[in-house]
Amino acid sequence: MKKAFICAAMLSIVFLAPSCKSSSSPSAIAEKFSKAMLNDDYATAEKLSTVESAKILQENEQMSKENPLPDSIKSLIKIATIKIINEKIENDTTASVVLKTVLPKEIMGKKENNETLALKKENGQWRIDIFGTMKKMMQEEGGGMQMQADDMSSDSLEETNPDSLGK
Repeated sequence: MKKAFICAAMLSIVFLAPSCKSSSSPSAIAEKFSKAMLNDDYATAEKLSTVESAKILQENEQMSKENPLPDSIKSLIKIATIKIINEKIENDTTASVVLKTVLPKEIMGKKENNETLALKKENGQWRIDIFGTMKKMMQEEGGGMQMQADDMSSDSLEETNPDSLGK
């Protein structure tokens, strides 16, 4: 279940490739990260992510190699149209970028998607925060998942017994 959730979150992130304002703004980092993910360039994506997020990307890269997306889906993702809806620097260490992605055809029942990417400053640089992004996704989906989102960290996910998630 953990890997399915992470894979779903990464697929959402893969659809993102925003335009940018400056080369070090949250929007610029989100664009570089998204382009790297669209091109299966995990090395670049890891460099643009927090240390904690890079671990998830390493797992995702392995899953992607074992279960690659069909070429037909990859080709649609690569020509997606992306628009930055909003960039919000929340404080000195956190920011978010809201993006709208439009695909030329539906994938998994969706043609358009609004997504919020979370960023965190690490060593003075904006970096993609996958856990923060998943937390924001849960918050946007509704308050029922809020408590789970507040408790989310890589340590807590690594310690989760997948068999207990179905109960």
